[in-house]
Amino acid sequence: MNGPQPSTRSNFNSQYPVDQNPGMPPSGTYPPQGSQAPPPHPISQQQTHGYGTYVDSAQPYNASSMPPPPPEMLQQQGTMYSSNNNRPSMSSNHSTAPNEALPQPSPPQRRGVMDFLSKFLPAPKAEGEGSLFNSQSWLTRLPCFATKYLLLTITFILLLIACIVILIYLVLSRDQGCGSQCKSLGDPGLYLSAFGDSKIWYGASNKTCQNWQPSDVMFAAINYHQFGLYKELKWSPVCNKCVRVAGPRGTVQAKITDICDNCTYGSIMLSEPAFRLIADNGVENVPVTWGPC
Repeated sequence: MNGPQPSTRSNFNSQYPVDQNPGMPPSGTYPPQGSQAPPPHPISQQQTHGYGTYVDSAQPYNASSMPPPPPEMLQQQGTMYSSNNNRPSMSSNHSTAPNEALPQPSPPQRRGVMDFLSKFLPAPKAEGEGSLFNSQSWLTRLPCFATKYLLLTITFILLLIACIVILIYLVLSRDQGCGSQCKSLGDPGLYLSAFGDSKIWYGASNKTCQNWQPSDVMFAAINYHQFGLYKELKWSPVCNKCVRVAGPRGTVQAKITDICDNCTYGSIMLSEPAFRLIADNGVENVPVTWGPC
């Protein structure tokens, strides 16, 4: 034992030669000569090839024949997975210590008026006939309109057009100031207008235009200057026209039925009922302006 001992490294290198060409199969044999190879895998037959082993693909692989892993391995794997889950994320800017409590969310702010009203008003229901969330189409709620939709639409359009026509007629009639009595007060289309005076007309019963009727109480006679001279006075274009006369008290409309021979230019004579609408009682002559209805 006092003499020099052989080097362990040299003995190891002599027994296990070092591969001088890495990446190539070793020059020596593995396992070493004289050693016994391990038994084949119980699941499939293993074949040795150089320094490695592979599973024979000709033998079928049966996973059910594998023995279950030992409990120590399962416990070790569970500990590893749990430690990975508890590991803080590297991408997070905020690191949380294991014993540090997570920040609690701030309590919701109260909305004051809405919270007060919610005590008296019930919350909206998502179901029910009166719910806004369960609203149906008006065609579904009114099936009678769904079957006659086209007919009702056409009827509505016709009624709308009729209302517009009536409204236009009333506006024009009101502008003329006679309403529905314009026809009885003469025809529209008088082309004359003037400023003069007016008196009560006590003309002959046989009116010049020969269009007077006993029912006519609002009639007028204009001066001969504007009435015109014709072989037949009834041919005058002013006969049977509606004239609108404005006096101190108001406005009146009358039908032209006669001519005033002794009137000045611009003067017009009115029947007594028509004259009393524009002049005060006891007044026999008033200034007026007149023109078409």
